[in-house]
This record gives sequence, C-alpha cells and structure tokens, in this order.
Amino acid sequence: MRDPQFLADLAFLTDMTQHLNELNLKLQGRNHNIANLYGNVNGFRNKLKLFKTSLQQDDFPFFPSCKEHYLEMKNFEECNFLDHLKYMDEIIVEFERRFADFEKIESDIALFTQPLTIAVETVNIDYQLELCDLQSDPFYKGRTETGIDFFKLLAERFPKLTNFGQKMGSMMGSTYLCESAYSTMKFIKSKYRSSLTDTSLKHALRLATTNINVDIDRIVKDKLTKQ
Repeated sequence: MRDPQFLADLAFLTDMTQHLNELNLKLQGRNHNIANLYGNVNGFRNKLKLFKTSLQQDDFPFFPSCKEHYLEMKNFEECNFLDHLKYMDEIIVEFERRFADFEKIESDIALFTQPLTIAVETVNIDYQLELCDLQSDPFYKGRTETGIDFFKLLAERFPKLTNFGQKMGSMMGSTYLCESAYSTMKFIKSKYRSSLTDTSLKHALRLATTNINVDIDRIVKDKLTKQ
C-alpha cells in the first residue's frame, strides 16, 4: 500500500469501475428497448475517448481517485498515468468488438427513433413508399409520441412500418427483464405453495411481470355474476 505505482493502479481501477457501474445501471430497468441500449453504449464509447485524452494530458476531471493520488505524489515522487493508456485502448477495442452488431442495424434504429425526419433514401427500400406518405401527413407531424407508442398509431394505414416498429420494440434492450423474471419466479415458487402447478406458475409469473394494471375485483365480480 506504500508503492506509488500500485496506488495509481488501484485509483485507476476504482474510477473505471465506477464509470462501468454507472453504464450498467443505465442498461437496467423496465421499458428499455434496443434504441435505449444503442444510445447508452454509444455515449459510453465516446466517453472512453474523452477519458483517454484526459489521461494523456495528466488532467483528471473524470478520475477523482487518480486526481487525489496524483496531487499527493507529485511533490514527493514522480507519478503519471501514461502506463494506463494501454488499458484504455483495450477497453475501447473491446467495446468496439462486443457491440459491432450495432452497425448492422444503425439505419433501423435511426428510423425507429426519428421516422418523421430521417432521409427516406437512407432506409430499407421496403419502407420507403410508406415513409414518404407518413412524413407528408400533417396529422402525424404534430404527434408527440415516440418509439413504439408512435408506431402504434400507424396500424391501419402503414402496415409495413407498423410491423417494423413492433419488431424493433420487441428487441430486448438488456437482460434485466430475464433476470428479474427469474427472481420473481423464485419468489413465487416458495416451499409454502405446495399445490403450485406448471400451468398456475405460468399464469402467476405472467401476472407478476406484466405492466398492465389488472382489475382483479372487476374480474372476480364478472365471474360471480355469470355463475
């Protein structure tokens, strides 16, 4: 713990882990689609380049632990973080590799997020004719809905764009929904529910994970009325 270089490594690890944790939190939660994931990841990739530049200049506005260690050591022993640039390069390359598939659907994400302003010639030819009509319709120009909520408005007049919106909206933005569903299922399948069947588990899990407000009292009342 008295080795300046070890402390520099520890400070760098602390700050980078904090940045990665912040990104991880942004990718969690409900109602995240592929466009949200794309925006958060691309934003972090830009941040990585900014982080690298700050380390090259011995300037640490984004690395508080590194800054504290640098100020403590510069009057006693030489301290720099240039050795950590190679780690920044490795992180940048790794993000480029892991999210390379984004480049394949970049135009689809652009259409999903800005259907009224995107250049028609840049999108898939299957959607160009409907997109021309959509962008010329004054009814849709004044709409404030975005994402899947906007594409729900197109169901009757623009079937191809509607299918496109449903496809993009169904892409999971993260594994959070899967992980939370497993946690919910574990809670439901307790030792106190000995009569739980596969069918009832499916219904209970679906009810516990849905975003739709279910009026249980009304459903029970209707059932009792029919009987």
